[in-house]
Amino acid sequence: MEIEKSFTYVFEEPKWLQKLAIGAVVSIIPIVNFAWVGYMIEVMRNIFKSDPLPLPEWGDFGDKFMKGLFISLAMIIYSLPALILFCLPVGFLIPTMLQENQDIGNALAGMLTGTWILVLCCFFVYMIVLSFFYPAMIIHYARQGTFSSCFQVREFLQLATSNMGDYLIAWLISILASLAVGAVVSVLSAILSPIICIGWIIALALSAISIVYPSLVYVHLFGQVGIKQSAIQQG
Repeated sequence: MEIEKSFTYVFEEPKWLQKLAIGAVVSIIPIVNFAWVGYMIEVMRNIFKSDPLPLPEWGDFGDKFMKGLFISLAMIIYSLPALILFCLPVGFLIPTMLQENQDIGNALAGMLTGTWILVLCCFFVYMIVLSFFYPAMIIHYARQGTFSSCFQVREFLQLATSNMGDYLIAWLISILASLAVGAVVSVLSAILSPIICIGWIIALALSAISIVYPSLVYVHLFGQVGIKQSAIQQG
């Protein structure tokens, strides 16, 4: 894999600053940010085609929005079991609060604490599994382009397992890149925040960049995985 390329290809685009600036603004606006997800899909498709300038233009905003909406809805649907699991302890909390007998209330509170810890463990495990699962869905959707393709789980598993080494490397590097960029931006934001107005604006811009740049690294890494997986299938 061309790991270094995933971090530098963005800057090979002559209009990279303009395109990333638009992406940064779009990515921090609720609902509108679906278009950023759609933009990532288009970047991945350009990578599949070995486009020397994989960053697309920001035209046809509606099409980007719909692509991002489809993939985001699919992600929400896959996340529902974790969200339901996370909310379950609330059902135990209500009778505990209404319990007049202190001993019984304390016993229920102890059960609630143990249940909550177990639920949190299950929640985090499920979300980690999803984070490993999502890239395969994104690759498959970028190829197929239909909402139904987001639920072809067998194809996702085949995609991930047919080239597990590169897939795992891409997943780990994308996480590390996101953490590293986030850490640098947090430090810079903390330094700039005391500067009224200008410091706040720069801190906000850095926060947006901390979303956009790691996302493009992520897309390129898994775009390479998609290309190699296609080569394996054809070979």
